[in-house]
Amino acid sequence: MLYLGIPFLIPSIPSLGFFQVIDLGGEAIQSSEYFRNGRVTEFKYGMQLGTVLRKWNGQKMANLKSWGESWHMMPSNKAFVFVDNHDNQRGHGSGGSSILTFWNPRLYKMAVGFMLAHPYGFTRIMSSYWWPKDIQNGTDLNDWVGPPSNSDGSIKPVTIYENQTCGNGWICEHRWDEIRNMVIFRNIVYGEPITNWWDNDNNQVAFGCAGKGFVVFNNDDRYVYVRIERGLDFYLLLYT
Repeated sequence: MLYLGIPFLIPSIPSLGFFQVIDLGGEAIQSSEYFRNGRVTEFKYGMQLGTVLRKWNGQKMANLKSWGESWHMMPSNKAFVFVDNHDNQRGHGSGGSSILTFWNPRLYKMAVGFMLAHPYGFTRIMSSYWWPKDIQNGTDLNDWVGPPSNSDGSIKPVTIYENQTCGNGWICEHRWDEIRNMVIFRNIVYGEPITNWWDNDNNQVAFGCAGKGFVVFNNDDRYVYVRIERGLDFYLLLYT
């Protein structure tokens, strides 16, 4: 392990390190080997959440009531979780076609929203750039394309519009209203357990976070009309 030394760290700002291990089960290298060193990437997280929101293999959001270790994922206090990363959003690495990305904006916002509302793991959100997909026989021939660049090879600056979204080829998912608001939500409810879980035994779910927040998700093709016990929650977000 390379020792970075003090010059690479800012004493007044806490630093976070994690280990990237692709472990979907049956791997020669296992995630648990790194638990003593810190957080470890949980690649099963985005793969399984994408499968649920796509409604594949008979999955539905109601099943997420047990989300966490019981889904054959690592202990929450060791997990570094994310919906997608720079590799699997291009079909590389783990997860395959189940991975949700900015190309699937509605489901992607719902996936990131759920991740930020749920207490499992330490979360990371993605900020991407656009590239010209060219799918041939199930493979993106342009998966190698780098960030938006000028003719001389220099990277284009990020354009920020008045509505705080990005231009110039940059996606900036972290600036999308739904995701930005959910970061605020997580900062409020962080560390709190899930309370008052409700679901319609299908793809509408809602839950609170011990009196500090409440969130509703609707992945069905119809509106939800229901009276739900929210407890003392004061921060409410609705995903449809």
